[in-house]
Amino acid sequence: MAIEGPPRCRLSTACTMLGMISIDLSDYDTDKSAAYLAQYEAEFGELFDQPIKLLEIGVQRGGSMLMFRDLLPVATIAGLDLNHIDVQDDSGRIHIYQGFQQDSRILDQIAAEVAPRGFDVIVDDGSHVGEYTEASFWHMFPKHLKPGGLYVLDDWSCGYWAHWADGHSYEGEAAFRGTSAAETASNPASRQPHVVEAARRRIRAVARPIAAPFNSIPAVRDQLSKGYMKLEGASLQRRFPSHDYGMVGFVKQLIDACALDVLRARPGEGSAPESVAIVDSVRVTPSQVFVRKCLDAKVVSIPQI
Repeated sequence: MAIEGPPRCRLSTACTMLGMISIDLSDYDTDKSAAYLAQYEAEFGELFDQPIKLLEIGVQRGGSMLMFRDLLPVATIAGLDLNHIDVQDDSGRIHIYQGFQQDSRILDQIAAEVAPRGFDVIVDDGSHVGEYTEASFWHMFPKHLKPGGLYVLDDWSCGYWAHWADGHSYEGEAAFRGTSAAETASNPASRQPHVVEAARRRIRAVARPIAAPFNSIPAVRDQLSKGYMKLEGASLQRRFPSHDYGMVGFVKQLIDACALDVLRARPGEGSAPESVAIVDSVRVTPSQVFVRKCLDAKVVSIPQI
């Protein structure tokens, strides 16, 4: 789906060499740029010449289908769009469906007919609306993406745009750039410990020699450690404001999904969903997000994050 807003890195008329394949993007009716294709190559370039199954959600006028067909010469390409798309293709490798990206029935149909053993790559370039993207992601990622597979979110940064359906203008630049930390570094007076911090230091100085004899007793040592952490936490900034509108908020939820194993490894530190952790990694670029599925992941229930 084409979106209006800050342009992508516009190299879309460049003739791009991807491995041994030359792609001239001006030959295709698509707004994908050479910069986007370079990221695709970095993430799954080793699969370009393999008979993989790729699904793109949101194909606009179908130009990206032809581009993927030529970029992946032995792959099967499926596409889903809200509108009817008529693509002239003689390869027999392109399959286009019409429907809503959040409709689990059409998603299941595509998977059953095109990739019953799972897709290798799924690219979401559809609505760019957080709620819809979240619905299709948590349906496809656990059920219809192969272990070790890749899920790509294109144009996620529209959540920073005030004119977007679920976006909002960004208001946290000062916090993002560490303004308060910079002021602390440049202002000697601000480097003096806060009254709570000063009290914490004094208490720890007194408590350390008293607690030393008990450090060899695990249960006592653990309780002392927790007590110190609570005391220290009273003088620290514990929450960091963050933009969480639309696609941006959903992408940040994926960081929580990466932490499921950590939460289960530390009982009492949070209420992780019962499903096993399936998100292996999340790589974020200014325009695209690449979510890798764990190699040992199985079909699981959708996590409630």
